Amino acid sequence: MTKYIITTANVFIPAEIRYTNISSTYLPADVLNKLLKVFGKDSTLVAGVDVYGKHAYRALKEVKNKNKYINDCKTKFRNTLKLWGIEPDLYIDSDNDKMNEFVEYSIKNLQNKGLIEKVDDPTFYCRDCNEELSKSECNITSKEENRLKKYDKLDDFINEDIECRLCGGQNVEIRMEHQWELKLPRTSFLTSLIEQQDQASNVCQNMQGIYDNNFNTWVFTRNNYGRVMPIDKDKRIYLWYDSLISKLLPLTNNPENVSNDLKESEYFCYFGKNILPYYSLIMPTIFKYGFNAEQMNIKYEARGFCLTQENDASILSQDVYTPEELSRVRLFVLSRVPDKIKDYKLTEDNYKQFLSGTYKNLIKYFHRTSPILSGAIIDFNSDEYRIIENHVLNGRVNKVVSTIEQWAIDDLKEIGKNTYDIKKVKNRHAIITKVIGAIAPNMIKELNYTNKISQVNQAILEKKYDHSK
Repeated sequence: MTKYIITTANVFIPAEIRYTNISSTYLPADVLNKLLKVFGKDSTLVAGVDVYGKHAYRALKEVKNKNKYINDCKTKFRNTLKLWGIEPDLYIDSDNDKMNEFVEYSIKNLQNKGLIEKVDDPTFYCRDCNEELSKSECNITSKEENRLKKYDKLDDFINEDIECRLCGGQNVEIRMEHQWELKLPRTSFLTSLIEQQDQASNVCQNMQGIYDNNFNTWVFTRNNYGRVMPIDKDKRIYLWYDSLISKLLPLTNNPENVSNDLKESEYFCYFGKNILPYYSLIMPTIFKYGFNAEQMNIKYEARGFCLTQENDASILSQDVYTPEELSRVRLFVLSRVPDKIKDYKLTEDNYKQFLSGTYKNLIKYFHRTSPILSGAIIDFNSDEYRIIENHVLNGRVNKVVSTIEQWAIDDLKEIGKNTYDIKKVKNRHAIITKVIGAIAPNMIKELNYTNKISQVNQAILEKKYDHSK
């Protein structure tokens, strides 16, 4: 049996998980995991926290009890997911005990194959706040035009004024440092990953753009933060390396087994669109050359960001939901978040449209059919089952929602006739019930209490304006 592994982009300390992460990444991943299990698949959802990044390094400098701080951050992350009904099967953080073994194994293989070497790389250092800066933490202002200039290559800004975005100071120095670089060879193996993607998604064209760009190497070490580089104790491995390696830990306990075990597994990797290069190019390169994996099945579930103005999506940013409210909001988010790399909004108006559309249709359907179709069993050979299974196996979570909603509308029309196909309706009812159980676990129970429906709607909307509730 194929083993399905669903991974999410790791949150790094001290960042708090936001509703934009929930809506675009963690919730779709959680629902897909539950749908796969509902339909009898061997599925594992993985989440974790990175503890070695630059932000963690800066935060930990001010903390006396570092272990307690790290554990508190992990606990807060897990509790946030729990509040949303998101239930990872495994938590694999970057300081996992097995990580060193996997990292060292891959580094050794990459070095033996001549794919990593030391190079000179520019480092930005602010003398005003004594911080080492990334490129994104520098504002580069043209002396001639007095405007921000887009970073391209070192020669473009070596004579420019560089402003530190952390403190606003302009006493930024460029230092050339020895760092380790990973080569990213263009092969048919890498380009074949594009063909594996869901053709209904626009991930393919975005991946193609990354492969077509001049992105051939990746400097993956730093000076003072990250995991210790196994072959160079003076350098640290950038957190993304750990994050990508961590995706293999639910697969096997032995790095030597990765190659064989990957053949029998399928990955769904959920993340925001801005880190697609890491997953689509760097991760498979490390898997192939660092772990000798010649074959892998990876579907990239990259999504856009929830772009909202202040309070637009505060309906999502609650600390506590009742079980009924949580089911409602989970179903709402899944019906609104696209399965494409596309930014979107979740607003109060969206929620009201959802109540008068998707939710209303499903409510009417269950009230009409449940009394006569209780105990209906899924026909696994039916076209309806294959449709939903195809959506699930391609990670199209919102397509699952829109399909069952349309079935509910169609069945309500058919039931009004004397010649409706009771067998077909029973089968759809069984499938819809299973799907709703994975997306909105308390919704079926709630349907038995009609008078509570309007109360739940009102409670959610009230929370938008009164966070004390």
